[in-house]
Amino acid sequence: MKRFHGLDRARGYGLKSIALQARLTALVVNLKTIAALAASFLHDFYGVLTDDSRIAYLSLQRCG
Repeated sequence: MKRFHGLDRARGYGLKSIALQARLTALVVNLKTIAALAASFLHDFYGVLTDDSRIAYLSLQRCG
């Protein structure tokens, strides 16, 4: 996190500012991880379906 997400330099002065920056950085890293997992799951899920069954599945989702 330190090198790739901006924790190598403080954006403000004081312990509160640095603590807030660290918490927000950790939140962003966690959200990026969740988004990557969700994208991977959806890619695997839709990759299993064929083109015809995917259209049928999506049309059922819109109706229900």
